[in-house]
Amino acid sequence: MGNATVAIKKRTGLVPTGAARIVDITLSSSYATRGDTVPLAALELSAVDVLVLTGGMAGYVAEAVHTAGAAPKIRLWEDKAAAGATPFLEEANATNVSTVVVRALVIGDLPNI
Repeated sequence: MGNATVAIKKRTGLVPTGAARIVDITLSSSYATRGDTVPLAALELSAVDVLVLTGGMAGYVAEAVHTAGAAPKIRLWEDKAAAGATPFLEEANATNVSTVVVRALVIGDLPNI
């Protein structure tokens, strides 16, 4: 539950800290509380130093969650302000968010380094 899928749009080659990728990340059909995991293998990296999210998704704000030594996660905050509720509550567990796609710049270590 909660594994995002990745479409690599561009491999930018080596950067001083490893390799960079521009990717589209599609969130899962069963969102995991505290964020969907972005698998390292799908990014073709062994570790991620930085994950920069770009673009807007109607009704959501996305947050990159970094944990040392682990695959990054994307946490979704749903904008409930229009409904008069408390704005920006985390999306509910097990919600289908597979239509949410986030473009990102990822910098990390190659598997063979």
